[in-house]
Amino acid sequence: MENLKLLVCKWDELDLDEVSEFIYDNRVGIYKGASDSEGVKRHLSNIQERFPAEAIFMASRKGELCGWVALDRESESVAELGRWQPIVKKSDSEEEIVNLILKGVLDYAVRTGITRIESMFSEVSKDNDKEYEKSAKWFISNGFPKLEDNAYMTMQLESKDIESRSIPDGLTIESLESADYSDLYECYYESFVTGEDRDFLDMNDKQRKEKFDKSLHSHTINQHLSSVLKDGEKIVGFSFVLSRDNEEHVDRFGIRKAYRGKGLAKAHLLHVVRSAKEAGTPMVSIGVDTINSSAFNLYKNVGFEVDSRMIVHTWNLN
Repeated sequence: MENLKLLVCKWDELDLDEVSEFIYDNRVGIYKGASDSEGVKRHLSNIQERFPAEAIFMASRKGELCGWVALDRESESVAELGRWQPIVKKSDSEEEIVNLILKGVLDYAVRTGITRIESMFSEVSKDNDKEYEKSAKWFISNGFPKLEDNAYMTMQLESKDIESRSIPDGLTIESLESADYSDLYECYYESFVTGEDRDFLDMNDKQRKEKFDKSLHSHTINQHLSSVLKDGEKIVGFSFVLSRDNEEHVDRFGIRKAYRGKGLAKAHLLHVVRSAKEAGTPMVSIGVDTINSSAFNLYKNVGFEVDSRMIVHTWNLN
């Protein structure tokens, strides 16, 4: 690591023009679509606005930038690295640069109480799978095993006929705002702990609750579309919907184990989709771990189609 140094700084301390040019010159994955460094700069600024980075890690050699990654703290103990990052200078010392950066990230995590870090590779395809495989080796060797292989699924609503399905007598769909927090979290926990979502099953209870709270209290949550399915006064299902540019994203969706296999999850999800269409939303999206065959098949049956693939690697102190 001769002459290789690591700098940890804040976003507002960056030379954004330098970083954007560096990423453009060494672009991989989602950055390949950028036509120039200004396009990269706009992308970085947009991501920073939506997911503010807590710390930036930059490797340099003899004063020249050769590696870069941003870390966004999602909650007290959970953080996420920028997608397809670290970006490193194409050279014969790429692995050395990545190892330095990721060691710095993990040292920072331990010092600041972060116990889980997620690294996501979105839009993985045959056009970039070689780049992903190279990055995956770096992450695995630094304690970030592959956790999930997710399908990002979408439904275009403008010309879509949404099936109408009624809810049985005694059950109702109500606004999320009316839900009792303890009952809602209990339903969420039971729904996921009895399911096949590897992200949830890999977390400890503190991390699970923090992720639940982050989604529930997100400033982008759509209170009109987010709802609970109730049997009398008991919450038996839920949907958290987050608003994005030109789409509504079903961020959390589940149903208690005893209520599965009765068409209730499909009826609830159809209600969400139909409400989104009535509100003028052009597209609804949802993500699912591809080993979760029951959820994947449900979403396909409702009308969602696979749009892209996202692979997740995680480091977990626990």
